[in-house]
Amino acid sequence: MIRLLDDRHGLLTAKGSPPTVTDATGFIMPTTLPLGMADLNRIAKRIHNISPKPLRLTLDDGSTAVYHLSSTEWFQTEFQGQGTREGDDADYRFTTTADESAVIVGRKGPNDDGWAMIGEVVEVERVEA
Repeated sequence: MIRLLDDRHGLLTAKGSPPTVTDATGFIMPTTLPLGMADLNRIAKRIHNISPKPLRLTLDDGSTAVYHLSSTEWFQTEFQGQGTREGDDADYRFTTTADESAVIVGRKGPNDDGWAMIGEVVEVERVEA
C-alpha cells in the first residue's frame, strides 16, 4: 500500500490494478503512481514512510536536525515534500534531483525573498518519542 498526502484530496491510498487512488470521500480515480517501488529514491521512500511523524535528517555537510513534514507526494518517480525544522521558523522543501539520485533541501526564512538550497539528505532516522 502506498500513502500520499495531496492538498486537494486529503489522504490517498493506492490500490487496485490498474493503479487507482481513493480520496477521503471514497472517490476512486486513476493515478500515475510508479508501479515499481524499486525505481523510487531510497532516501525519499524513507522520508515518505516515516512522515508525518518527526524525522531526523542528516545533510551532506554533516548537520543533523529534526524535521516535521506537513506533506509528501510522488509524481511518477519524482518526490516532493514540505515542512519545518525544530528550532527554526523557516519553511523547508524537499525534492529529488532531476536524475532522482538524491533528495535536496531548500529553505525559505520569513524574511527571505526566495528559496536557498541548503544541502542533500544523506541519512534519515525515525525520531523516537
